[in-house]
Amino acid sequence: MYVFIILSAVTIMNMLIGILCEVITAVADAEKNALQVSWTTEVMQRCLEEGVDTDKDGQIDRDEFRGMIENPQVRKVLNEVDVDVQTLANFIDVLFEDELGGVPLSKLPFPEFMTRLLKLRGSNTATVKDLVDLRKWMSRELKEVRPQDPLQTSRSGNRSLSQTKPELFGLMPGQVPERLTDA
Repeated sequence: MYVFIILSAVTIMNMLIGILCEVITAVADAEKNALQVSWTTEVMQRCLEEGVDTDKDGQIDRDEFRGMIENPQVRKVLNEVDVDVQTLANFIDVLFEDELGGVPLSKLPFPEFMTRLLKLRGSNTATVKDLVDLRKWMSRELKEVRPQDPLQTSRSGNRSLSQTKPELFGLMPGQVPERLTDA
């Protein structure tokens, strides 16, 4: 009987120690992340104030952003918060795009810029909102590429949908329509 009581007390104590360690680890990770974000914001703000902001309006345009990522200290800080600077240079259009309509923006206020920049960290996990945004973006891009009237002949001279045999839609490679096999 005493062995059972001692064994259960030790087990509960170990569980409590495990929970305490998990909480301390989570708080330490959150504090480290907040400190990194704060430091990154401070360095980016200082870089903006020290000459990158050519028109001194406190907003960032594309040219100012390009000048900012050429600064070695900014590159180092962005790498520390897990933002890939090489890829970031290729995503300038995405960074300076209206989130709702996909309209290119000429400038971004600094807080909005930092919010968008920190969303591009490699350590962030994809959310349902990210997938919905991707779907909207893909729809917009496809509307720009796709001709307005799908029944018109394309520029390359390919047949339009109205000239294509409807029984050939939905066939797998190597599959022959039933009407052709009976003949």
